Amino acid sequence: DVSGRKDWSGILNEDKNSHFYPSVALSWLASSTFKLPEFINLFKLRAGLAQVGHGIGTPRSNYTFGFSSINYGDTKIVNIGGKLVDPDIKVEVTTSYELGTDLAFFDRRVTAEFTVYKKIHDNQIGTIPTSPGIGYGGMETNVGTVEANGYEFSLGFNPVRTKDWNWDLGFNFSKVESEITKLSPEYVPNGYTFYGNGPNVDIRLAVGEKIGTLW
Repeated sequence: DVSGRKDWSGILNEDKNSHFYPSVALSWLASSTFKLPEFINLFKLRAGLAQVGHGIGTPRSNYTFGFSSINYGDTKIVNIGGKLVDPDIKVEVTTSYELGTDLAFFDRRVTAEFTVYKKIHDNQIGTIPTSPGIGYGGMETNVGTVEANGYEFSLGFNPVRTKDWNWDLGFNFSKVESEITKLSPEYVPNGYTFYGNGPNVDIRLAVGEKIGTLW
């Protein structure tokens, strides 16, 4: 199967950007290609490649501004703040690679699925600080890349199968680790930063760190 998705992001027509995300999936039913032992009902191999993203319009359509009225003695002052957008900002893209197999045995009373995958979250968008003197609270730009590797395994049983009733049992196990592989030096001038995740708990953001490591 081959498919594609095209998104348009923006407010006004002249500010809209378009982004295309392709995907492809292949599968091979080995149990139909070869004559396997009778107790093997299904032996399927599959692979997939897909992209999804978080679109963004042109920088002009993404500027944000805030207004706050401040009293300075008897004088009313209006403070205009907001957030800039990097003119070279790129779309957030997640590219997924997947391999797996589906199995069924003994008249499909025993089934199993196994999948291994990699997801690369590229061009993640964040805010970097700017000089307070320019009147903006920061600039939205691409700050880094996170790579996730994991696998999933499921096992199913059908110990009771009658005309009027089925009893199915299922077990699942999954594991995933996400690692920061790239960070913008403008986002982390010292090579790392901390993200607060509750009282006395911080998550360290640095190249090579696992997402979720607590400090």
